Amino acid sequence: IFATRIFEGLVARDSDYLRVAESLEPRINESAILSAGTADGGRSGEFFFFSSDHRLLLKTISADERQTLIGLLPAYWDHVNMHPNSLLSRFYGLFELRFDDVPSQAPISLIILQNVNVGAPPTSLIACYDLKGSSVNRQVVSEERLEEHRASEGEQRRFNVTYRVMKDIDFFTIEGRLKISEDDAARFLTEVHSDVAFLRDAGIMDYSLFVSKVDQRRYYGGIPNTKHALRFIRAVGEDQEDFSYNLGIIDFLQRYNLVKKVERGLKLVKALDPGLDISCLLYTSDAADDLLCVDLGGRRIIKKK
Repeated sequence: IFATRIFEGLVARDSDYLRVAESLEPRINESAILSAGTADGGRSGEFFFFSSDHRLLLKTISADERQTLIGLLPAYWDHVNMHPNSLLSRFYGLFELRFDDVPSQAPISLIILQNVNVGAPPTSLIACYDLKGSSVNRQVVSEERLEEHRASEGEQRRFNVTYRVMKDIDFFTIEGRLKISEDDAARFLTEVHSDVAFLRDAGIMDYSLFVSKVDQRRYYGGIPNTKHALRFIRAVGEDQEDFSYNLGIIDFLQRYNLVKKVERGLKLVKALDPGLDISCLLYTSDAADDLLCVDLGGRRIIKKK
């Protein structure tokens, strides 16, 4: 167990809706544990599962990611306390499992964190997107289906999603932009810039903005905590009254080191376009247009009214 006091403080901050022991009670999570790691969205070989109440995620991380989190925790603790509406993933525990009776088995690092879709049953999720601000290898839905969607009108433009987690090109074709109010857009921008500055100062550049579109009529969990209300924003506009967006910045435990630089170079070579933007840097300080839009890899994701 690592950094007990910090994690106890993080759990206490969210204690009005968070019950870690209840969420992770083995008996009610047995089926999730047995099928762990089989859902879409996880890296190959990664163990992860969502608690039965859909509030928590438990997953394995690499030794490098563990060291990054340990080094980041003091500053992370200060940041989320100073910015209670931060979109950064909420961590609630870091553990190392050791197998003394199996010398050949290396220790395994596990983290407990908040599910971006806190309390939302899978039936309430209309679509989920992992956005990095890049167009290279950022498409899940077939080009044929996307073309059909582009050509459709009216009710036909309601995309029949059969993929659990989609990516940037899918988002811009299917959703276009986040359809939220000007006030929510301005608050969203403020927090995003603060979070990205924090990650930049920590030497972190590989992360995602996770966006889920939720049908509130099926979301029995409701918005769990006013302290994190910015992460649960209602959609606005025609035919949007029953929908909301769940938002979070996730997977930010990779530092921009030599390995990431080499990886970026290889991707540029593979794409045969040295000028191609494959960066995962989602936002910059000049990305906003009158604080109503966010530039995501050259595309605005907040609808300007």
